[in-house]
Amino acid sequence: MIRKRTLSQEEYLELFNIVSKNVMQRGGIVSNNDFDNWKNNINQLLLNEDCYFYILYNNENIVGFVELLRKDNVMHLSEIELCDQVKGTKILFKILSYLVDSKDFEDDELIQFSINKNNDMSNKTFRHLGGKLIDEKPNHYIYTITKSQVINYLNNLTKKN
Repeated sequence: MIRKRTLSQEEYLELFNIVSKNVMQRGGIVSNNDFDNWKNNINQLLLNEDCYFYILYNNENIVGFVELLRKDNVMHLSEIELCDQVKGTKILFKILSYLVDSKDFEDDELIQFSINKNNDMSNKTFRHLGGKLIDEKPNHYIYTITKSQVINYLNNLTKKN
């Protein structure tokens, strides 16, 4: 995971390719204008000092990204997008482990995250971690979990393996 404040054109294209494949797998449609809109949204986020945008690599290949916003000592996990090759590999646990150990978030005890209602695997995973549903929007659920709960879960997972 590498935090980025700017992206190259190649990174934009690779990341958008992951996003568009995921959207289509969930039954959505991606149009020609979506890339420019998505790129502009990412650029606006990167200008925000409270935004933490990480690109995920596996064997030097981009396999996804994580977008967080830090506000009022809460880590808002806005989006995680992963390519098919790393889905189901427990990469989410590696991401969470990295984030809870990060100095950037050492004062944050609460993690809030939004998950698309059609993403059954992520909803199941976050509920399994102990995430509590706090709000339901038309297209997504909003959960919270404490950093301590995540750390305890990850520690127990490590003991079992």
